[in-house]
Amino acid sequence: MTPGNRRARLLRLAHEAARRRGHVLWPFRRQGRLGRAWGAACGLCGMAAWVTPHPLPNETEIAGEAVALPCQFNPTRRSTP
Repeated sequence: MTPGNRRARLLRLAHEAARRRGHVLWPFRRQGRLGRAWGAACGLCGMAAWVTPHPLPNETEIAGEAVALPCQFNPTRRSTP
């Protein structure tokens, strides 16, 4: 799998996980000075999600409150995937 395909797949998975929890994510943007991670925040509650296509051994590929917790401000949210 090429790096671009890996990143695109992980971004799609993170977006879907956040959407299942009621979040409305802004587009993912490259984060940090080194640009190893991509991040997005929910436009309703501000919770964030991060994708690291090539994580270090102690990191995960997909992380953040938006992929783990339900959106506090979305009336149609679902607390379980």
